[in-house]
Amino acid sequence: MGGYFFILYLWARKIDIMAGKYTMQRMVALIIMAMIAASVLSQERQKPLFVRANLLRWATLTPDLGIEWQPHEKLSLVATGTWTSWSWDNRWRRYAIWQILPEVHYNINEHWFVGVGYHFGKFNYKFGDQGRQGRKQGCDIVGGYNIALTKRLFMELSVGVGYYHKNFDHYIITPTERQRLYDDSHTTNHWGIHRLGMTLKWQIPPKQRRSNKR
Repeated sequence: MGGYFFILYLWARKIDIMAGKYTMQRMVALIIMAMIAASVLSQERQKPLFVRANLLRWATLTPDLGIEWQPHEKLSLVATGTWTSWSWDNRWRRYAIWQILPEVHYNINEHWFVGVGYHFGKFNYKFGDQGRQGRKQGCDIVGGYNIALTKRLFMELSVGVGYYHKNFDHYIITPTERQRLYDDSHTTNHWGIHRLGMTLKWQIPPKQRRSNKR
């Protein structure tokens, strides 16, 4: 199994050298790396592994995809990535966002859980004459309830409450040169409900171990 992680390490170093900062390519690479690593651990140790998608985000055209690994029946490790990029009205309107959300859940029982999460990313919104582009990050406490739909399909209902920080610039686009002109910078901080989840989870079947019987 060590060979897998050595290859992932080399890939991460290559991404760092090429990107030098958090970009969309790096985010996708990190999510794929996490999925491969969790899959290897799950197959080796026969631990539950889930693929996740928040239906509320998909309904608002900001799709996300994540993984959940349970190294212990009381502990779940979750990593989710969100990305979307929309433009319309001859590119005068813009809605783009990417975000990574790692979480740790404590499973009270087979249904209820509580946990903590940290999220960070970038955004670019322009619905009128003035746009906003910047970074965001925050942390929250999350609680939820799991419903078994089938043997391997589950629905997770959750809510996250906590702190949210945004640092962004206002900008306009010139009508002739179509260039961005940045104006003043702003910083905002929010406390309250920051996310709702109606997440569909599918458990990847564990690898069947071969019997040693002859």
